[in-house]
Amino acid sequence: FVFPGDITYDNDQAAPRNYIIDQTANPNITYEGDVTISETGGGTLTLNKGTGTITFDGSTTYTDDVGVNLGDVEISATTFTPATNMECDDLTGLNGGFMDGGGADPGVTFTINGDLDWQAGFTVQSTFIKGSTWDVTGNFTANGQSMAAGGGEWFLNIGGTAVASGAGDVKDSNAGGTEIDASANPWTDSGGNTNWNFGAAGLSISIAMHHYKQMMGVN
Repeated sequence: FVFPGDITYDNDQAAPRNYIIDQTANPNITYEGDVTISETGGGTLTLNKGTGTITFDGSTTYTDDVGVNLGDVEISATTFTPATNMECDDLTGLNGGFMDGGGADPGVTFTINGDLDWQAGFTVQSTFIKGSTWDVTGNFTANGQSMAAGGGEWFLNIGGTAVASGAGDVKDSNAGGTEIDASANPWTDSGGNTNWNFGAAGLSISIAMHHYKQMMGVN
């Protein structure tokens, strides 16, 4: 199924009426416009997810005022803007996909009950990522993303393995859980990172920065 325009799932009926989005037939669904999930009438809205994949393509703003689990999600959109918190199983950022905050810091939380995979060519805008929280039950992989321009702390909590490959750049990442292993690749430690392993090169950069701050009288 492909939805080329904007779509809103809204239970505008008064309680106790319930609205169910049934995806248990396991369809693959592509959204090319904005997606809004809400309860404006007092009744409840429930999404029964299947095993199909939801793909955000085109230009999409995602708004979820209910808190549904979308299941497996892929992002190939030229501009994907999460306006609210988001929950899913696996989340994959595909080559050419672009996650944007509209130039702002929305401070959203991603609850990922499976794996988080940022493939080569997937962009997470630095001004978006600051203030965000990524709670990942499974594994995390990154490949060459640049996340050093935002200038604000963000949180990355990984339950499984965590590997950053490619030539990436990261700043102000407060990583909990599994240490992020960026030791085998030329990732740049731009400062303020916690629980990242940049290997010998990254360690040298961190030590040099520490000595520079001491010389300048900066803590």
